[in-house]
Amino acid sequence: MRNLNRLRLLGTLGFVAVLSLSGVFGSGVVARPLVLAQSRGDIISEEKQGQQEKKEPGFRERLEKTGISIWASYTADLLGNPSGGKGLAFRYAGGLEFGTKLELKRLLKLRESLLFEVSGDHRSGHDLSRDIGNLFVPAQIFGIGRRFGAGTLRLYRLSLEKLLAEERFSLLAGRIGMGDDFLTSELYQQFVQTAFHKNPIGVVANILSFTVSPVSTWGWRARYETDNWKILGGVYYSDDTLGDDDKHGTDFSIRSDKGYTPILQIGYKHNQRPNESGFPGNYSMAVYYDSNRYEDIGDASKFKYGNYGFYFHLDQMVYAEPDSGRNQGLTPFLAATIMPQTSINPIPYFLMGGLVYKGLFPSRDQDTTSFGLAYGQFSDQLAGTYEMAFELNHEFEVTSWLSLQPDVQYIRRPGGTGNIPDAWILGFELELKY
Repeated sequence: MRNLNRLRLLGTLGFVAVLSLSGVFGSGVVARPLVLAQSRGDIISEEKQGQQEKKEPGFRERLEKTGISIWASYTADLLGNPSGGKGLAFRYAGGLEFGTKLELKRLLKLRESLLFEVSGDHRSGHDLSRDIGNLFVPAQIFGIGRRFGAGTLRLYRLSLEKLLAEERFSLLAGRIGMGDDFLTSELYQQFVQTAFHKNPIGVVANILSFTVSPVSTWGWRARYETDNWKILGGVYYSDDTLGDDDKHGTDFSIRSDKGYTPILQIGYKHNQRPNESGFPGNYSMAVYYDSNRYEDIGDASKFKYGNYGFYFHLDQMVYAEPDSGRNQGLTPFLAATIMPQTSINPIPYFLMGGLVYKGLFPSRDQDTTSFGLAYGQFSDQLAGTYEMAFELNHEFEVTSWLSLQPDVQYIRRPGGTGNIPDAWILGFELELKY
């Protein structure tokens, strides 16, 4: 396994090196070689070649016309800490996701929209936070509380979604992840550090049954959306063993000794009507409750049933690039989670914020630059007090299917005790999409 991971690492680095030498990152334009016509010896220009490609849709486009969509993505996080932490290390973490979505309205000639989706996930590599000794995991590949091991193939999603009222109302049920719809933002996705990525770690670390890729659970979610409002509600089966390595996402049982998690989220979309020209923003809040049994942090012989919390989020664009249609510019954001039962929640208070700028550099309109700060206050039942994470990255959108994201992180008070030196983390994230 160690040799296999080394081969993966060398292959990834070699691929990036070839791209760099090819001048991919220079002007933002990939130079394509001229193609020789097979029927005759003349050379077809790049422009004509592009016209021919447009005339003949690819395999995926032909499938989508029939109502079948397929997708896959591979993400590699290559990160190391040159200073600080319990020890110095360089780690690879990789994730492969794949799936298909069927539009049953087209396939079965139904009157209303009905979507069937199935997806899978495979994770590999090592978690750098184990070398550093901190809670905020540097690589988002291991962003589910380290409840799963490397090299594990899982079924993730198996769901049906009904769309009504011109797709303003949606009902989703099946094996799904709570974090796909709740307590999330597209801005969070710009970060590699788990404290920010996908969902605030203040929820993931406390609600052990909070599910997000690669772990799913039985659930039901309703969504109603207008030009200005987005209301979400759901109920999910709560079982903290679903992330175990031997489950592979195929444990469909419901146990009587486990619980349920109802959740409600209300969001306001500012300046997002088609005819509005002001800077867009998003403001939302959520409340959630988990009926499961929780052990007392300070005394494992004590326990209580029920855990609850609150989530707040706001983002507001403050500057837009001229003639960008509000698609490029600067957007600050702020989010917080509060779970006041300090006897059962390791991080009862969590706060994060940051700046995301799309198109910061000339001729790199699709690139995104992000800076974030995360603070987690530990329970008074723990030895530590708090941990902080800082992250600065820049995502190069090389092509529509390839992105490269150099990343710098700084961990303040790893583990919260002050006994472990602060750590610098350097590396990059590579993402391939199909």
